[in-house]
Amino acid sequence: MSFEGSRGESTFWDVDGFRPVVKRVDQGATLLDDMSTLITERAAIEARYVTALQQWNHRWEQRIEQSTKYRESKSNYLLFKGPLVEAAGVAVAHALLQQRLLNEVKVLIDQWKRDHYTTSMMRIKEVKQIEDEFMLAQKPWRKSRTKADKYRKEYHHRAMELDQLNSKLQMVLSTNPPLITDEDMAKLRVKIADAQRGLNLALQKYKDRLQMIEDDKQRYQREMIICFNKTQEMELDRIRFMQTVLEQYQKAVHLEYGDKDEALLRTLQSINPEPDLIEYAHRHGPGNGAIAAPRFVEATFPLTANRTFQTVATIPEVQVPPPVVEIQPMPQPTVPVLQEEIPEVVPQPLEVKVIPVQPPVPQANTA
Repeated sequence: MSFEGSRGESTFWDVDGFRPVVKRVDQGATLLDDMSTLITERAAIEARYVTALQQWNHRWEQRIEQSTKYRESKSNYLLFKGPLVEAAGVAVAHALLQQRLLNEVKVLIDQWKRDHYTTSMMRIKEVKQIEDEFMLAQKPWRKSRTKADKYRKEYHHRAMELDQLNSKLQMVLSTNPPLITDEDMAKLRVKIADAQRGLNLALQKYKDRLQMIEDDKQRYQREMIICFNKTQEMELDRIRFMQTVLEQYQKAVHLEYGDKDEALLRTLQSINPEPDLIEYAHRHGPGNGAIAAPRFVEATFPLTANRTFQTVATIPEVQVPPPVVEIQPMPQPTVPVLQEEIPEVVPQPLEVKVIPVQPPVPQANTA
């Protein structure tokens, strides 16, 4: 799960950032098992060595007793008998070492593990317990970060929805006459108002959740450190116990080798768990980074105020250059020349005939 505002590199304070710490607790039990196996294998080597010495001793004892050439003189007998006596003593010493490794060292490891780790349902109870404590400390923080991420996405979606509606309104208003009816215009304005209210609500929820995360910082830090310190104490106890195991191992080996185990003593003296725990806290614990609370993320897509709209009236016309037409001159028509002469027309005088008009005859008065 990823959140806005988190660092690219995971830290102890991130969601599930405590997982490596829980894994170390689980590995502590595994390391005890490995140490027990190591001691068991060393004891088995001692046992095989004892068996090999005893078999070698028995074979040569029979040869010496069955052949007279080894007993012709006391000197010859002692020459061959001396290494067998030494081997018998070494076999006894290694047999005792093998028993001490099993009965004093391995038993100590197994008992300590039983006292500090309880296996239940194929899982170690102490590991599950510390994991649950981390989960409980991180639960409010995890929930708030999940909610903040959800509200951020909702806020961005609402802002984009409002931006699209405002874009549509500006485009409609930029045309003359408008592209939609008055009724559709009213519906569009209602949608814009609803979208604005939804945006305001989403923005408020987003900011409120971010503030809750900020207010929860001290509580979250305090409880996570308490859980981490508990794992540090568990690790310190385990390392100190394994130091005790190594001391017991050194004592058992010392009975056989004496001063030859100086390297083991120097190893014991160089073990110092405190600096290791401090270094671990800086690499995987509270010291590997600050608490990264998510920051407010503004919508970054172009809003209506930053856009320019192009309507039908403002679309530039494509200028097509006129075609080049080559005009050819028209040929002049050839007028044929008449060979015959055209007779001259002489106008004739007009004859005007005057028609006399008779005056009207007066009628008699009948009255």
